[in-house]
Amino acid sequence: MTALRDCRVELIGRVEAMCFIVPNEKLGTMGNSVLFFGLRAPSDRLLSVVGFGHGAHAAGTAADIVLERGWTSPQAPRNSGSYLIARALRYGRRFLGWRVVRAYSDERFGAAGILYKAAGFRLAPPSKHP
Repeated sequence: MTALRDCRVELIGRVEAMCFIVPNEKLGTMGNSVLFFGLRAPSDRLLSVVGFGHGAHAAGTAADIVLERGWTSPQAPRNSGSYLIARALRYGRRFLGWRVVRAYSDERFGAAGILYKAAGFRLAPPSKHP
């Protein structure tokens, strides 16, 4: 099994992200994602993807960007999702000027935001956006 310390995080293109996210992520769409980060194994296999954009959740907020979509393969090393998100946030803050980043977990699919908490997000009141 691949060790997380041997993996790398990199910017990836929309088409590659779409081929990974759409068939696997529960919403089955890319949302308004425009910037994508991937976690790759040493073999170059994609293990996890996260996409950021300016979707409906950003409207009327001080958010610079919203974590729109993401998915991690069950074959990925433990903690891959939070590792990828944390590295993507670090990149965004350092090179893109992100200060406020929002992410939403969808309770309809049993998500409780645990991954976001592990990546350093603070809990906020529920969104009124459907």
